[in-house]
Amino acid sequence: MKKRNKIIISVVALALVAGAIAIKVTSSNKNKYMEVKTSTVTTGDIKSYLSTTGTIKSQNSKEYFGLTGKVLRVNYKVGDKVKKGDILVTYDASDLNAQVKSAELTYNNAVLQKNDAVNQNNDILNKIKELDAQIANPANSVQVISNLKTQRDSLKATSSEKFKQLDNTVASAKINLDLSKQKLSSGGSIVSEFDGTVTAVNVTAGSSGITAQSQGAAVVVQNLDNLKVLISVGKYDAGKVALGQDAVIKSNGKEYKGKVTVINPAATKIVSATGADASLGIEVNITDSASGLKAEFDCDVDILLAEVKNVIKIPSESLKTDKTGKSYVYIINGDKAKEVAVKIGTESDTEIQIAEGLKSGDKVILNPSTSITDGVLVKEAAGTK
Repeated sequence: MKKRNKIIISVVALALVAGAIAIKVTSSNKNKYMEVKTSTVTTGDIKSYLSTTGTIKSQNSKEYFGLTGKVLRVNYKVGDKVKKGDILVTYDASDLNAQVKSAELTYNNAVLQKNDAVNQNNDILNKIKELDAQIANPANSVQVISNLKTQRDSLKATSSEKFKQLDNTVASAKINLDLSKQKLSSGGSIVSEFDGTVTAVNVTAGSSGITAQSQGAAVVVQNLDNLKVLISVGKYDAGKVALGQDAVIKSNGKEYKGKVTVINPAATKIVSATGADASLGIEVNITDSASGLKAEFDCDVDILLAEVKNVIKIPSESLKTDKTGKSYVYIINGDKAKEVAVKIGTESDTEIQIAEGLKSGDKVILNPSTSITDGVLVKEAAGTK
């Protein structure tokens, strides 16, 4: 009886030892699993945008500068609607003929001076020929030849510089003459060239044209029904933008459709205290009704760079890239992590197209840490999909 009890006790003891070992092994295996968050690979559309800010402008804007003379009438005020052909400002035209004649005299005098210089230049050219002949004369000493060359070069330089100055004088006189004739043909008035809204008036009845011009444009007219947005992009984004790309303009909680219509051929460099920055100017025409938008305000602009439909996609935070540029992800394969090389396509701020390597339904690990390696034991965190 005592022997039988000893056997039973021994069996129970062995069972307890075995259970303890099993619990320890299970606990050990449990500690080897890494808990990870995952996302299921899906099929859908991806849009890639360039997001920036810009300034709203009128697609059609004109600054009309004042004429020389007394302002008789200002026919419109800021905010008034005008039609093409409307007279904005009327000037005293009594002295316009005198202005044209004065401009003609100035122009004719400039031409006479230029012709006189041409005659003088012929004399200079003849003198240069004489000097060249003396320079070529072997009977002259080295010192004499050097002096002759100095005289010749001085005549050439004087002649060239003088002609440039006279050409500029003639061109300036011609511009003034044409402007005076244009003022005369307008009948002493500023006339609107298109339908729009008066956005600035810097003249008053009784003022002189000189005072008006010192204040900048006499009148500004803008078409506020057709607006555009001016933006600037850096060199890294300039190559992504193309004519005809769609855009979304955002202002005061509203969205408006737009389209890229102008890309400047060259960048503009702006020098500041911190250095020089170059940017490329781009225009986006607003194709929707511009109701609610105000010219000169800033707005947000999203330019659609690329769009793909019905593609395999994953969250951006699941993608990793090594030093060689190889892209890869980790997927759940049973109870292990599996490294999978992928080929990527279009990217948005939150999603990436997978051209090769994954299929819909695969589960990728989000934000894989350095502890996640190929073959490591993993389990999905509660609540992940």
